[in-house]
Amino acid sequence: MLALVGCGGGDSSSSTAPATPATPTTPATYSMSGSVTGLVGNLVLQNNGANNLSVSVNGPITFTNQLASGGTYAITVLTQPSGSNCVVKNATGTIDSGNISNIAVICTVNSSGGGGDSGGGGTTPTYTVSATVSGLVGTAVLQNNGGNSLSVNANGLATFSTSLANGATYAVTVLSKPSSQICTVSNGTGTIASANVTNVTVVCTGYAYVGNFGNNFISMYAVNSTGDLAPLSTPTVLTGTIGASPFNIAVNATGTFAYVTNNSIDNVAMYSIPSNGILTPLSTPTVATGTGPRGIAINPAGTFAYVANWQGGIGNTVSIYSISGAGILSLIGTAVTGAGPANIAINSAGTFAYVTNSGDFTVSIFSINSITGMLTNIATVAAEVGPTDITINSPGTFAYVTNNTSNKVSMYSINPSTGILTSIGPAVSTGPNPSGIAINPAGTFAYVTNNSSDSVSRYGINPGTGVLTPLLPATLAGDVPYAIAINSAGTFAYVTNRGNGAGGNSVWRYAIDPVTGVLSLQSPTTTGLVAPSSIVVRTP
Repeated sequence: MLALVGCGGGDSSSSTAPATPATPTTPATYSMSGSVTGLVGNLVLQNNGANNLSVSVNGPITFTNQLASGGTYAITVLTQPSGSNCVVKNATGTIDSGNISNIAVICTVNSSGGGGDSGGGGTTPTYTVSATVSGLVGTAVLQNNGGNSLSVNANGLATFSTSLANGATYAVTVLSKPSSQICTVSNGTGTIASANVTNVTVVCTGYAYVGNFGNNFISMYAVNSTGDLAPLSTPTVLTGTIGASPFNIAVNATGTFAYVTNNSIDNVAMYSIPSNGILTPLSTPTVATGTGPRGIAINPAGTFAYVANWQGGIGNTVSIYSISGAGILSLIGTAVTGAGPANIAINSAGTFAYVTNSGDFTVSIFSINSITGMLTNIATVAAEVGPTDITINSPGTFAYVTNNTSNKVSMYSINPSTGILTSIGPAVSTGPNPSGIAINPAGTFAYVTNNSSDSVSRYGINPGTGVLTPLLPATLAGDVPYAIAINSAGTFAYVTNRGNGAGGNSVWRYAIDPVTGVLSLQSPTTTGLVAPSSIVVRTP
């Protein structure tokens, strides 16, 4: 689940207009080639999990698809030749305005014997490499020495098909993981020492990222089965220069890329999400936005991104970006919003976008062109004073907006054909200065963080009408609770507390009662957090 939150305020402009596309350009592309040696039989290679290349003779090879500068490549073995093992050298990298020509595929014929059996008649013994997988929900693909791919969809011992001779080295890695998990390898490298290798472990968990508005870092966590946040081996990553003020985080649906709006330096930091979850800056690490970027949303297909620019200058707009296969954002246009756009949400069908305008107390409604990604303003509806956060229920039938100044939540039904919002009743009261809002996956409860009362308000949701009913009492939070996220099972809620007082600079985790929706505080996370203002949580 993803929580995107912003403050009230903004400029006074309220004009709206269709998006203006930038003039498209065709980037140069570059080839990937190399050589195959020692091959006996037929071999199939892939680049980035596709673009199959069948090879039956030794010599030069070239993949048919080319990549633009900044694109990443990963050459793997899809099908090994019978009786042989092929390993790819120089298999991964990033295109840097030049062709790649150093890919080397080295094949060797397997020796007879195996499993540590010394055999007879002069045969050379070989030994297996196995990994114990735990916590996996879905399918992961493991590799040994950059090849010998092993697809795993169950927990337990998994053994690679290719055995290795005594003295050979092994290196177990995760080629791909489920979108809602990260998978970490321990004891993954070593040398065969006359025995099968059985001590490799692969542990898969959920993951979470927290944006620290006060210190320009993203804190990174594993989320275990009990909901606890455990810092990753590299616990933080920098989002930009000093004073960047990271405001919001978005992760694409496949869990391969993450994006952070830097509110004070007017850009988006871009990262890949490798199997271990430690964010890695892309070859182009940032892209410019308008002035004061806050909310960010990615369409369900992962092909376009949208950023709400809150302040004047080049503010009161949504910047529109295409997303390349390498995860890099390219500006393709802008759309005019109302004054002070604070946040943006996209329905699950990817057909409509909604922007809260904190300066003129409205919500802008846009249709999304599925081919070009461009936004067309189709309507503007009234909210209360200081609309801030917006969330849409999973079926896309209701939308809810927190109003930071009037202390209300506005409620709307959504026309599935036109995307138009229609008020479904008077706005319901919150605590003082509400900011974040989240709905549990079942769509039965909603939760609102109240900045000035250090509390979380709870509401029941009428499944037919969408109307919220306050459920008392409110739940105690830390100092200045801001963003809120709920895990995919609907069992835990996470609240960032961005104040400096007691209980501030923290994330508080709550268990959610499935019947009453009551939140029960479990444990706070505080290490390294400074004014945490956003959180995204991914769990299976």
